[in-house]
Order: sequence, then structure tokens, then C-alpha cells
Amino acid sequence: MGLKDWVRKILWTLHWDVTRNLRYDRMTYQVMRQVLNASSTAIDVGCHKGEVLEWMIELSPRQRHLAVEPLPHLAKKLREKFGNQVEVVEKALSNQAGKTTFHFVQNAPAYSGIRKRQYNTQHPDIQELQVDMTTLDHLANGSKIDFIKIDVEGGEYAVLEGAAQTIQTSQPIVVFECGKGATEYYHTTPQMMFDWWDQRQYDVSSLSQYLNKETPLTRLEFQACFDSGSEYYFIAFPRMKNA
Repeated sequence: MGLKDWVRKILWTLHWDVTRNLRYDRMTYQVMRQVLNASSTAIDVGCHKGEVLEWMIELSPRQRHLAVEPLPHLAKKLREKFGNQVEVVEKALSNQAGKTTFHFVQNAPAYSGIRKRQYNTQHPDIQELQVDMTTLDHLANGSKIDFIKIDVEGGEYAVLEGAAQTIQTSQPIVVFECGKGATEYYHTTPQMMFDWWDQRQYDVSSLSQYLNKETPLTRLEFQACFDSGSEYYFIAFPRMKNA
């Protein structure tokens, strides 16, 4: 564990959430500690530098997890760092297979995605790459999946469409992003997202609601979170699983 990880863990222990992202990181780790065991299998979609992937390996060391990262230089670093502990998939995920343009924001890589979006950085330096694209159902190939994290800068709905079979059969816990400034660039609305989960008998909560075993969000409450920006990271879980 590096210095950054030690500092993060200390801040988590003290519940000192210096940024909202640090708060989401802390709560995501807490969720994973609840739902994963040593033999669980997880998928990190939008793996980036592999911070969430490290927690997957820590909490479920007996399995080989999937790390999905379309940017070649980041996928290379993940392979070098984790070796045979994970399967690094150097592709974008969506609801179909093929090739796609991927917008690499060189001066803010975390904002990279299939489509251009709103960027919270001045003068984004965007390089258009051609990358392979596949579906989560194809990657899972019928395997039991216990936990999925999806953070793809607005393209989450298409990833879910391409994961419908896996979600139906495995009933995993899913942590996903859905926020203004990204989601709408994929012609996705919060109503579409909420209804997709509802049709599959899943409830949606904020991470804090889930951890505190509070009542899940209604459709209107989920919309309000999106409109106000009060939350942009959520958790979906089979109905009554957190009761």
C-alpha cells in the first residue's frame, strides 16, 4: 500500500471527506466490504488507474477480476501493476460490439469517453482514438458476477443495456455514475436510467442511503438528485436485498 493509500484510509477512518470524490470512494469501499467475500467476482468498468480494482483484489483475492479500460497507456499500466491477478480488457463497453471513436482528454484523462461531454477543465486537449468496443454480457460469458462498478463519463446506460443478461442471471450489486454534464450527452435521462432498473426489479439508492439501510429513492427523488447535482454516484441492488 502506497503513501496515498495510507492517507486515504486515515481520512476514511476519520470520515474526513475532503472532496466529494473522496466521500464516494470511502462509501464505495464500505459497500464492497459488505457485498464481497474472498470468492466473489467483480468487474471494474472504466478502471482508469485501478484504485477500485485494488479493493476488489483485496476483498476477493481468490478470483480473477475483470478490468475494462480502453485507453492503451492506462491498460498497459494496469497489466504491469496487477499481472495475472486481473484480466485487463482494452476495450470500451457499450450495447454493441465493433469499433468506436474514443475521446481521450489528454490534460484530464478521467473525463475521457466515447462522446464529448462537459469538461470541468479549461481548454481540454482532446485526441480522438479508434478503439474496440464490446458488451459486458460478452465479457462475462455467463459467469457469476457479484459486483460491478461503472464509471464511463455518461455512457453508463449503454453499458447497462449490454449487460442485461448478466444482471438478470447474476443479480449483482452495481455502483454507477449518473450525473448532469455527462449523461445527457448520450441522450440518456434520469427517468430512463431509473426505469431500466425498475423493470428488472432493482432499487436505486445513494451510497449513504444504502449503507444506512434507508428507503430507496423514488423516481422523482432520483430525478431531483440529478437535477440538483446533490448526488451523482448511486447503487442499484435487487429489490429487498438491503431490507
